[in-house]
This record gives sequence, structure tokens and C-alpha cells, in this order.
Amino acid sequence: MIKVVEVKAIERFKIWAKFNDGVEGTVDLSEFVGKGVFKVWDVPGVFENVKANGSGIEWNENLDIDAFNVYLNITNQTFEEYLAKQKSHA
Repeated sequence: MIKVVEVKAIERFKIWAKFNDGVEGTVDLSEFVGKGVFKVWDVPGVFENVKANGSGIEWNENLDIDAFNVYLNITNQTFEEYLAKQKSHA
């Protein structure tokens, strides 16, 4: 199971994440800025307070994102491609 082991804000609305299989990279989350629960990122210091919680990436108890989707973004693959790769290594 893919788990995020470390995450940090590296610049405005971009995070760097490292996963338990050694994959690491950056993701631009600016497409979410100002939308719904992500409006909280407009408050200075909130975006920079990102934390890893294993299966998720969170800013507070009300705001998190799925770490697996971040993983897929970093590895530039779809869920189907990920599954096919896992089956071929089994």
C-alpha cells in the first residue's frame, strides 16, 4: 500500500511529497485555490502547514487530500496503469 512519509510546501501552492516506496516529487495544487474548502489556503501560513498522515496529506482536521492521487500525479500514471504495473510485478 502506498503511503506518504514526508511532505512539505515548497512554494506557493506546490508541495513536495515522498512515499514509502521511494517515489518523490512535486505537485502543483493551484487549480484548487479559492474553491470550496481550499479557500482556507488564502489565509497566510495555512498552506505551508501541510503534514503527512500516512494515507493522506493534510492541513488541518477539515482539509486533506488523497496521497494516492498525488502519487499518481508525481509518477504521471493513471490508476489503470498503476494497477497493470502492480500485476506485472506480482
